[in-house]
Amino acid sequence: MKFIKNTFAILLCFSMVLTAAGCKRENFATNSGSFGTNSSESSFEESSDNSEQNFENSENSSDNSSEELIIPDDIDEMSVFEMVEDMKVGWNLGNTFDASDCTWLTDEMQYESAWCGAMTTEENIQKLKDTGFNAIRIPVSWHNHVDGNYKISEQWLNRVAEVIEWCLIRDMYVILNIHHDNSTQFMFPNKQYLEQSKKYITTIWTQLCERFINYNHRLIFECMN
Repeated sequence: MKFIKNTFAILLCFSMVLTAAGCKRENFATNSGSFGTNSSESSFEESSDNSEQNFENSENSSDNSSEELIIPDDIDEMSVFEMVEDMKVGWNLGNTFDASDCTWLTDEMQYESAWCGAMTTEENIQKLKDTGFNAIRIPVSWHNHVDGNYKISEQWLNRVAEVIEWCLIRDMYVILNIHHDNSTQFMFPNKQYLEQSKKYITTIWTQLCERFINYNHRLIFECMN
């Protein structure tokens, strides 16, 4: 129990350091849901190829690096409490990017729809915005998309960034995390694997900080699930 508490404290401190360091910057699955207060259920029809919404400022992150995309802040300063109050009600984008260990797949980009049967679309995000949601939690399992040095696949990171950008250009908050990466090869809550876990978490978050350095305060890092 003492070790678990110590490990939790280390991870919590790590998360706080990331924030303080200034890294500013379903269809959905049927069991995805809202979080926060005054949440309501929303149904989504299958998206058509021609969206009625035209967002001229939207850029496809698959073709752009973080250095080319800057989502500026519209505030000079905001306290943590003010930010939480401003979040209102949010939606958990579950069973999409957090799908893991889908051994039957041959293409890593199929992971997003492996558990829910559909890809997230910009129209989905717009419908959430129109319904009153202003925060999206995007849980991501990274371990199926890294090499032996824990370098994240560029195409997978680009896809995650694309969905993040759909939210940010609509002034929605995004909570990004490390999700089902619990393994002795990656992150494991056991003293024997403490150094291994620290290495994995540090390597993943270093890449995410570098990628999203130009994004505004609405992108929030949740250290781990």
